Amino acid sequence: MKKIIASFALLASSLAYPCADYNPEYYYYNLFMQETINSPQYFPFLLDLSSTYYFSTNKIFTFKNENIEEWQKYLHVEYNQAYYLVFKSKETDIRTLIKGQKINNDTLSFITPDFVTKNIQALKYIAYSKYLEPYMSVSFSGTNYWMDTPSLSVNDLNYEKVINVLKRSWNAETDKELKLRYGYQLVRLAHYKKDFEQAIEYFNQYVASLKYYPVMYYYALDQKAGAERGLGNLIQANYDFFTVFNHTKNIKSKVYSSLILSQPKQDEYGYNFSISDNFLENLLKNAKTEKEKNDAYLLLGYQDFNNPLSSLKKIIQNSLDAVQAKVLMARAVNQLERNYLHISFRCGNPEHCAKDNTDKRLPIITDNSTIPFFQQTLDISLKQSLDRKVKDTDFWNLTTSYLYFLQKNYKKSREFLSKVHTEQKIHKEQKIRLEMLLDICEQPIITPEFEKILFSKYKNIFHDNLKNNDYTSTQSFIIDILANRYFLQKQYAQSFLLHNQITDLEYNPNLSLLEDIVALYHKKNKSPMDTYLVENISPYGYHGNVQKKQTDFNFDEYVAQMKGNVYLSQGELQKALAEFQKVSNNFTLFSLNHRYGEEQTLKPNEYNGYSNIPYYIFGYNKIESFQSPESEVMGVDYLKDFKFIKSTMNKRELTEALISLQKIAQKENEQSAKANYLLGNFFYNTSSTGYYRHILRFDKNNQNGTKFYDNNTHLDIFAKVYFKDYPYTAYFLDYTKIPTQYLEKALSLAKDRELKARIVFALSKLEQEDFYLGNNLLGYYWYYRDKLPEGDGILIKNRRYFASLSDLKDTQFYKEVKSNCLYFEYYVTHY
Repeated sequence: MKKIIASFALLASSLAYPCADYNPEYYYYNLFMQETINSPQYFPFLLDLSSTYYFSTNKIFTFKNENIEEWQKYLHVEYNQAYYLVFKSKETDIRTLIKGQKINNDTLSFITPDFVTKNIQALKYIAYSKYLEPYMSVSFSGTNYWMDTPSLSVNDLNYEKVINVLKRSWNAETDKELKLRYGYQLVRLAHYKKDFEQAIEYFNQYVASLKYYPVMYYYALDQKAGAERGLGNLIQANYDFFTVFNHTKNIKSKVYSSLILSQPKQDEYGYNFSISDNFLENLLKNAKTEKEKNDAYLLLGYQDFNNPLSSLKKIIQNSLDAVQAKVLMARAVNQLERNYLHISFRCGNPEHCAKDNTDKRLPIITDNSTIPFFQQTLDISLKQSLDRKVKDTDFWNLTTSYLYFLQKNYKKSREFLSKVHTEQKIHKEQKIRLEMLLDICEQPIITPEFEKILFSKYKNIFHDNLKNNDYTSTQSFIIDILANRYFLQKQYAQSFLLHNQITDLEYNPNLSLLEDIVALYHKKNKSPMDTYLVENISPYGYHGNVQKKQTDFNFDEYVAQMKGNVYLSQGELQKALAEFQKVSNNFTLFSLNHRYGEEQTLKPNEYNGYSNIPYYIFGYNKIESFQSPESEVMGVDYLKDFKFIKSTMNKRELTEALISLQKIAQKENEQSAKANYLLGNFFYNTSSTGYYRHILRFDKNNQNGTKFYDNNTHLDIFAKVYFKDYPYTAYFLDYTKIPTQYLEKALSLAKDRELKARIVFALSKLEQEDFYLGNNLLGYYWYYRDKLPEGDGILIKNRRYFASLSDLKDTQFYKEVKSNCLYFEYYVTHY
């Protein structure tokens, strides 16, 4: 029953992968086209882990409908004409033509008066089948969760009247082809009416009795098999369905679903997800033809989708050129691609994986357990390639060549690729693709001379949209290869820019890598790749759905502000100032928002990545809230003592203020204590848990993000195999020693008890941050923040500076903290 089968396919697919955001087809490079088997009728059984059946989008193939091909032959017309007549034309138009009248439809102009005279009985059948077709579905009762319930069903027909018309037509018709088609309609109608016994009787009387076996016979047998299943005759139903599978092209996947539905229930919920091995083994015992055996072995191998090689070997023993063997080989090759060609170098610990592989040239095996399966697959393919009895060696030479390519045995790969002499389009396309892969991958070193070849012979690989490319395509794989080779050649700038925008450095601002990019940018004698990368170095984003580059991008200013940020975070104030002095006052980091997917429209006084930094950055948290406005969260003291601190600053002005504070802080007086306090506040406020944590981390605001969490585990970026997915490894070191040193000096100099209270509270916050860092809790502190009493993520009882603050009960600041700080209030009341 076609409606039920459709719902089963949806069910099986949804049960296989309930997480809608995960699609296994997007996690590997599919460089070998499974369609190389060159047999569209078996395409649904190629490997696809995201849906029930494989669906090909390759435009080389036009899979014709076998029913239409029979009509084409019967009516002596073109395929497109037969297709339109059967599937697209209106019933009224056909009846008008039968009456000898004209219609306003040029597509049916081939139906001339002579054509009508010659084929009038066929046209009558087609017209009547068009009348029946809207009703050809089972009537559903209740709610159907899997699909839209059909608006019409066989219950909406005058069933007895239609049955009588079909019987009279069958009896009156002398042509076997038309007689068979009327018989098919009788069986289908009774099946959908759920009159299963009648459907089987109709099949025997009006179909089988003709002893005529074109494709419509098997379509009728498919309906009869459904009726057998409806009666519980599962064994007979299964054999009928398998016969249909064996003799049809267009409905193999539908019939396979029917075979599964006709199995004895295999799980506690009454669902089947495969054909029983016992049934398939019985099929093999009773198989009468070579094709039946091959199809049975195919289904066995199809169900054992992780290792189809046993069935593959048996098919080859049975028939060297069987297409079913090619299907299972294509599946095996695809399975190997999923193990070898990850879109990102995948390993539990990428740094260790890279070190463990002496050969770091992609593709790299990260799971040695796949090697035996690889070798077995190669052995079978190689044997087929070398067997002189095999007629169609092109497919096997392609698979052998490709497997050697994956093994990085490029000489052997070329040897077998040179044996492919086919005129088949799909084989030629795969050969051209593999030749390109070999040309690029076998290069020991990417030289300027080879770059010239790349940008002439394979210029389509490179375009302005490169980093917005389909990341599972052959093109993306080649970019991976080139980035890997440049990486191994220590041309780190080229490797990085092939995969990333320069702005991706903002997630892990490595100054060594930045210097390599600067050197590339200012290099005088650039190679073709150098020129391409520098010409495309401007960051880009999106305005609506349109990709847009930042046209006003100033490379040198961008580099200077990045260096300045890094130096500032490290407390290297003079180095930071030297860099910020290279940045103009109107510089903005967010003129084009390459991170958030839309062009920025900033408010006049809004922080833009460089300017509009408020003096609150020297203050302290009155409350803990990243979402609240700074005027509510932050308090600031002692600014009147340091009039050089402006109300808003850019980073150059901020650094100048910090240097001035640093000079005062070196003295030994109360003013020095205040300067050290403000310096300590600044460096804390720009750390992972500070309100202004975004200021030195190239972010627009302090909201949640990878730049603030889990970013203190050092990963040697030069120990991998390339810089792909660079933003996924955010790394910012929290220099908590810097604010701690300033605050401890401030405390040693302070005499005013209000100032002391402020300093020890600031030191207590650094104690908590050190606790987060030491226990790798940065990514979870927001979870523990409001959890009391203290647990794994909170430090209260042993916080040394809470004790110091408790000794300052007479201060107004003590009262403020006790009122606003939940942790301190808990400490005071419990300890």
